[in-house]
Amino acid sequence: MSFKSMTAAMTVMARGAFGSTVTVTPPGAGPIPGVGAIIDKGAEVTDEFGAGSDNRGFGVVTATRIEVELFRSEVGSVGRGTLVQDDDTGEVFRLLDPIEASGEIMRWVASQV
Repeated sequence: MSFKSMTAAMTVMARGAFGSTVTVTPPGAGPIPGVGAIIDKGAEVTDEFGAGSDNRGFGVVTATRIEVELFRSEVGSVGRGTLVQDDDTGEVFRLLDPIEASGEIMRWVASQV
């Protein structure tokens, strides 16, 4: 089994264990029901920064954000402003910026509507 196929199989397993069924509605298009997604409402992002050659002012910033992961094969190419509604909870999220959107798995920064 290749690394790529093993990664794809592990992603499908993770979505089955941790994922949600959602309805995806791209701007100006009809809803796409029954889509599998992972919605992480507490994704942590860490960034280091420093100032000057002696690194005075060096520090670390940690922030949390919402991330949504979708499969391109289920939704096609979605873009900014796409709405993702969790079918179980009714929560709605708007896709803001792509984190990774070049392959089969698309990850987006999102906001709760």
